[in-house]
Amino acid sequence: MSRISSCPTLADYTNNLANLKRYVPAPLLPLARRLYHSMYRTGLRLQWWILDRKRPPSATGEFPLPPARLRFRVAENSDVLNFFTVGMRTAEGLQEAMASAGFELNDGSAVLDFGCGCGRTLLWFARQFPKVQWHGSDVDAESIEWCRKSIPGGVFAVNGSIPPLPFPDNSFDLIYAVSVFTHLSEEHQRAWLPELRRILRPGGRLLLSFHSRNVWQPLEDATAVERDGFVFRTSGKLEGILPAWYQTAFQSQPSIVSALSAHFPEVMYLERNLGDQDIAAARKAGLDVVAAFMIREGKILICQRKPGGRHPLKWEFPGGKVEPGEDPRAALARELREELGVEATIGAEMDVYDVSYPDGFRARLRFYRVTRFEGEPRNLDFAQMVWELPEKLPDYDFLEGDVTFVSKVSRQEQAQPR
Repeated sequence: MSRISSCPTLADYTNNLANLKRYVPAPLLPLARRLYHSMYRTGLRLQWWILDRKRPPSATGEFPLPPARLRFRVAENSDVLNFFTVGMRTAEGLQEAMASAGFELNDGSAVLDFGCGCGRTLLWFARQFPKVQWHGSDVDAESIEWCRKSIPGGVFAVNGSIPPLPFPDNSFDLIYAVSVFTHLSEEHQRAWLPELRRILRPGGRLLLSFHSRNVWQPLEDATAVERDGFVFRTSGKLEGILPAWYQTAFQSQPSIVSALSAHFPEVMYLERNLGDQDIAAARKAGLDVVAAFMIREGKILICQRKPGGRHPLKWEFPGGKVEPGEDPRAALARELREELGVEATIGAEMDVYDVSYPDGFRARLRFYRVTRFEGEPRNLDFAQMVWELPEKLPDYDFLEGDVTFVSKVSRQEQAQPR
């Protein structure tokens, strides 16, 4: 019984197929292959039946367990221990990748597990970060229904084999896909990358796993992967279990980085982050916000937002958003013209860093020193404006994103000789 319930591996399948080629006459190989594939699928279904009786599936409890057939669909492995162990290690590996990509899971973050299957990874994430807004999508309607019953608080949706996804633009701070692009055809990958970019928020991160070089290098396809960058292998062994467009994809690192770079300005590659899979991490172009450091007679100009808008009555430095294609310095000069009625000369960049707010807003803040300006600054857009001493700045209730710069500039200016 233990032998029957143990899960066959890809190596088992490959060895059996090699034996077919060795002992079956060439004219009979197509027929023998079809018969073997049919027997292989029948064996899998028998195995699932046995496993489900040994360890009945459950959608509730501390560790919900999906049926064996659903476990198989996420990893071609129905073993219970494998399902939980790999899920836990994958969640740990993804957190390491997030840290490398400069992303942190915060309460209220919106995250999508694209190709979540029956929640192998999400089961662990949802337990560890219950205040994150977890979402999952997959083509497998049966797996999605199981997730809805088993992962409280999660939002799950069935997607098609090609875009679109049922989510609005700029929905997620993070999207990850584990063992998805390892199986998608090149055509499907090209279709999904811009769609995933669409639903990422500005500054959001995308994490995708791919087969590591050590997986495909020993295979006969290695030369083709090196030469062409992409090889897609299909097999009849899982006909009726997995679709033809979801088989086995091998890709070179340059090919992966090139494909992602066509849609994302920042791409990094982490080798062997998930065992035999690498992770490519991409960042969607964020919103650039520019702010002015204007000083006169030892005092710095700060402005208070009007009541009723976003962040009412918070203090900030004058400035605003950079329009698409606009130079940051030109954007700041324009903002100062609109907000203060001055013509300003923008000098050196003093600081730059990324910020995120609880409402999901993310931006890259750039602070510039204004070297000179013509005209007397007038309040054209604020509740009030004040010229204040550097040491008094920390007394004001600044926007969360400005606090780091306020602390820095307050110390620096106080240290300057008067």
